[in-house]
Parts: sequence; structure tokens; C-alpha cells
Amino acid sequence: MTAHHQLTETATPARGRWRSVGAVVFVVLVVVTLGTDPVLHALALRVVRLVPSAPGAAGAVMKRLGPNWYPIAVAVTALPCAWLGEVLHGVMRRR
Repeated sequence: MTAHHQLTETATPARGRWRSVGAVVFVVLVVVTLGTDPVLHALALRVVRLVPSAPGAAGAVMKRLGPNWYPIAVAVTALPCAWLGEVLHGVMRRR
């Protein structure tokens, strides 16, 4: 089985959704655990997630490693997922 087939079989929309949910939960956990400056930590996690995913998406598209939508979706959802994690932390903190 080639690398293209392996990536095609594993890169499904459901997996992309679960990856986004996992990213939001991870941000909430980090912000709750560190707790000193939640906005700064959430911003740092946005950058940490975006920096490797953007060049990874470009490389995957250029080398045609499988469906283009998956690496692009990972890069595009990096900032909104971290922002949503920050918002959820704020809601949990107000309760």
C-alpha cells in the first residue's frame, strides 16, 4: 500500500473534527493547569499549533501526499480552536 493510500484512508472528515475537539480540550487543560495568564498561554498555543501546520500543509499539497483538504484544515483551524479553548476557559472560570 502506498503512502497516498494510507493517508487517504486515515484522513476522514470525522478524524478532522475529533482533532479540532482535541485541540480545544488541550488548550483548556493547559490554560487551567498553568492558570497564571490564560490569554497569554492560549496565544502561545495558537502560535505553537500554527507554526508547524502551515508549512506542513504547504509541503503536503506540493508533494501530493493525499487529499489536500486535511492538512489545510489543520492549518486553518489552528487559531479558531485555540481561541475557542480560551473562551471556554473564561466561561468555566466565571461559574
